[in-house]
Amino acid sequence: MLVDKVYYNNTLGNKINNSVRFAEIYRSLDGKSIKKILCNFEYLKYRYNMYEDGIINNIVFDINEAIDKCGLSDIQKQRLDMWMNGYTEQDIGDECNVSRWVVSKSIVASCEKISRYLKGYR
Repeated sequence: MLVDKVYYNNTLGNKINNSVRFAEIYRSLDGKSIKKILCNFEYLKYRYNMYEDGIINNIVFDINEAIDKCGLSDIQKQRLDMWMNGYTEQDIGDECNVSRWVVSKSIVASCEKISRYLKGYR
């Protein structure tokens, strides 16, 4: 479920209405932007766990949902997971017995699928 508005508590415990329109933000993200976000996804999850940031929470939730529901193949999920966990494309290629180019294309295709899902093109 993509979130239109985010409500979260600030450090003083006051409820804040943050009218960031995630659907509008997601529509502006292309595959390259998603790839940059996913490259830093573990940090985003860490930041959320450290600071309980409502905006980060929603981004993490939406991206996790997109990864699960955007139609990635098992191979794409495996390669994307390895890449998000710090493996280089060459390391993934060596592990999966494919070229770095094949891994790169797989990651780019995965990011495009995630981007389309977040934009609402299911």
